[in-house]
Amino acid sequence: EWDQESETLIYTITIPNGKQQSVSFRLVDISDSSPLAGAVFNLNRIGEKDPETDEDTGTEHMFTGMISNEEGMLTLNGETVFRLAKGTYALTEIKAPAGYIPLTEPVMLTVGDEGVTWKQNVNTKDVSEATQDPKTGAYLVTVTNAPGPEMPETGGSGTAIFVLAGAILTLTAGAVLTMRRKREGGD
Repeated sequence: EWDQESETLIYTITIPNGKQQSVSFRLVDISDSSPLAGAVFNLNRIGEKDPETDEDTGTEHMFTGMISNEEGMLTLNGETVFRLAKGTYALTEIKAPAGYIPLTEPVMLTVGDEGVTWKQNVNTKDVSEATQDPKTGAYLVTVTNAPGPEMPETGGSGTAIFVLAGAILTLTAGAVLTMRRKREGGD
């Protein structure tokens, strides 16, 4: 929320009692694992059922506007390590890097006492365990993105033959019509 008096953006994160895990996210190319910069992601905590009322507790917006840097690491206000409480999270790509296809489904994360698991395609049963960085202790979730199809160039030298062929056909059709009208008009 925005504090008018201090002109400061204040993040309020409610953390239930329980263990937290440090998590980092890295975006890479699916074919060669090269880091991808310029993508924008949001991380939301997915609500769970209240055991007393059986109602969904809703989605809690945790981090919005996380941007991938030159190393592919998602950053927010310069931070690349995020503390997450136990629960289920959805990492949603808002904007893909230039030349890449946006992810159609969010990456689903489960943070537990023993670590972090995640799956990128929710339609598969494949679940990956995040690796833990020995230096920071943070679990690293690696998200892959695929390049989009290359768009054909327009106005290149390969189009000249088609323009020439079209002009010849148009002139020929015009000449045939003119000759036909002269014949019909002259009889």
